[in-house]
Amino acid sequence: MRSPGPRVFQPAVPDTGARPQWSVRLSIRTQAPALAPWKYRPMTTNSPSVPTTTRSRPSWGADLLVAVLMFLLEAGAVVVIGYIALIAGLGEALNGAAGGSGSEGLTRQDSALIALGVLGLLAAGAAVLFFRGRWRIAGVTQVLVAMALVVVVVGGAVATHRPESPAPGHGDEYTGPGGQCRSGGDSEECQGSGG
Repeated sequence: MRSPGPRVFQPAVPDTGARPQWSVRLSIRTQAPALAPWKYRPMTTNSPSVPTTTRSRPSWGADLLVAVLMFLLEAGAVVVIGYIALIAGLGEALNGAAGGSGSEGLTRQDSALIALGVLGLLAAGAAVLFFRGRWRIAGVTQVLVAMALVVVVVGGAVATHRPESPAPGHGDEYTGPGGQCRSGGDSEECQGSGG
């Protein structure tokens, strides 16, 4: 059986010999597509009205601009965090010099390290999103920023929470031969010399 060609529908108008105002062409598909629906790939055309499924890589200029803007944004955030930690540290130093009570729990340095760690996590998340969007320069920049912030946070945590070593002893703790001498004179003035 042969399938009929496209059908033309025209409005019901009296036949006056004039051309109809509009017409609609319909084509009816009589057979199913040869491929299964999950294997069907739509045909791509060059017309701008049909969206394509593949995303193109952004231009290197736009990629570089986004990378620089993100770097400047994060550098500004680091400066603000450092400024707040500096002002808070000066406030704690002045409070300690005035005889104020020391607060237990998180110090201002710990708070600054936590804020820098959160900024590092945000940079790592932005790197993932940039790589998924094929913004390679911006993604690499975000990876480098995240790695730098991790180094700063780990180094700051190690420096902040290092156990304090005792200060080197002065002459009070010297117990060498002859004991401790009061004035450096003869053996009668030295402790532990038997005199």
